[in-house]
Amino acid sequence: MSLSHMLASTVRPRVPEAVLQMCMEGDRVVVENIAMVALEFVHSLNLPLASMQMHKNAKSYELRIPITVDKFKVCLADMRSIQCHSPARISDVSVVFDEENCHLCIVICNENNMVHFSEIDIIRMHKRAR
Repeated sequence: MSLSHMLASTVRPRVPEAVLQMCMEGDRVVVENIAMVALEFVHSLNLPLASMQMHKNAKSYELRIPITVDKFKVCLADMRSIQCHSPARISDVSVVFDEENCHLCIVICNENNMVHFSEIDIIRMHKRAR
């Protein structure tokens, strides 16, 4: 094991094991990767306090990661970048204020229920990319 690998594992926060246990076996790595990508774009996330909820007959998960900084900024471009990491799995990214807490909520489809696209959606995405 290299020193850089050891330092990276101690410095970077981890997704709580309770969150990953709620996922199906094939979804655990996807959920963990999405959480780490979200942390790269929104630096004020508190990943160790993340929570997970099941959605609509267990077809998707809602990953809620608290934002623990008083003054923060989450840009539309950042939320789109998170969604672009896995467009077939991430169906929604939003910032939610409830009571006095603020969370970044990411709705992730499970491996049996991918996000569906029409031909028109794909043409629009292709035109935006140019």
